[in-house]
Amino acid sequence: VYRQAGQFNGSQASESAWKRSLKEDPDVSLLSRFPRQRLDAEVIRDAMLAVSGKLSENSGGRGVMPPLPRELRATLLKDQWKTSANVEDHNRRSIYVFARRNLRYPLFDVFDRPDANTSCSRRGNSTTAPQSLLMMNSESSLKCAQELAGLIWDQAGENEVQQVKLLFRRALGRMPTDNELDEMPRFLSTQQKILAQEQRSAGELLLPLSETPIKNAYAGAALTDLCLAIFNTSEFLYVD
Repeated sequence: VYRQAGQFNGSQASESAWKRSLKEDPDVSLLSRFPRQRLDAEVIRDAMLAVSGKLSENSGGRGVMPPLPRELRATLLKDQWKTSANVEDHNRRSIYVFARRNLRYPLFDVFDRPDANTSCSRRGNSTTAPQSLLMMNSESSLKCAQELAGLIWDQAGENEVQQVKLLFRRALGRMPTDNELDEMPRFLSTQQKILAQEQRSAGELLLPLSETPIKNAYAGAALTDLCLAIFNTSEFLYVD
């Protein structure tokens, strides 16, 4: 709702006011517009789970311990992080993720969650390469992309234009522009060809986690790749 309310309404007056604000108040010192802000780490995780349809709405209770990356688990002492037995707890809101002083959840760590060992009056706001690498390659990001692709595949099948419309509506809260409707299906087609040339087996592909059978594995994997790309856009990660 906020994203939709904050968008231009397409009128000339709206565009004129925006350009005037950029020119006369570039650093937003006059508060002529809302300053661009990146979502906090916890909100990024919740947003990915929400748009993929997997965010648990359960409230209250003890903190939960979602699975950690395999590389990190290998460095831990015994019982340092006991992954919650209930699988549904893995997708609970980030406010319920157990906070351990000497072990921060990876996504929270790279996106500036404060160190619990020291006092902190304000959360940092860095932009680093590990943030992009984690968003593109972490198990949690890939799983959410597969879940989102599965929801879209169940509704649109192999119809690429419809896939793009549903993806933008669900992830970004808006319909794609004419230019995006032209470019995104082209990306899907190109990605299918690349995957086919690499001759990957179905087991090597990140297929949508859908209820509908996927006859064209390359088309399904391409949709997952597009969902992952959308998670990494500024429009998804930032609020203007």
